[in-house]
Amino acid sequence: MTDFEKWQRRNGIVKTVLILVTFISACYIGFRQTEISAKQNKISAALVDLQYAVSVNISYDFDENLVSITNKGQGNIFFWGSKLGSTDRMMEAQPRILAQDANFTISPTGDLKRELIANLGANQKRIIPMELYAANQRGTKYVIRCLLVAEIKDRKPHVMTQTIGVQRSEWPLK
Repeated sequence: MTDFEKWQRRNGIVKTVLILVTFISACYIGFRQTEISAKQNKISAALVDLQYAVSVNISYDFDENLVSITNKGQGNIFFWGSKLGSTDRMMEAQPRILAQDANFTISPTGDLKRELIANLGANQKRIIPMELYAANQRGTKYVIRCLLVAEIKDRKPHVMTQTIGVQRSEWPLK
């Protein structure tokens, strides 16, 4: 074999090895890029979901016996109903649309005022759980859980609300 043939043979082997290394590297980079793309899609979906997160401010007006709900989220909330203490769930036939920063009031069933402060002495608290049923613009249903905490301060009844949490949950319309 001549020197030229040996040189061509070595050149062919080097080219083959370089092509093989390039192919393996391209496959590795492609698979890694697929993983990165899948992770990025999950992050993007989570960021979009954040735009539709349900965020509310709940307050209670003792004098008027009304619960006020304010939408603090980025999108509309569809309010479907509520459940106060051990009473039955009250659901709307059609949801109320609550736009961003809008609020509305609901009137609890029964005499909540009397129930909150009945037999309530100094340094005592009465806690009544409340659930609100809502959905976001994507139709995802949520249960908003909060507490109405009543106490007597300076011989006057005082009621504050405490939101426990907002969680995805399936609930029937009736």
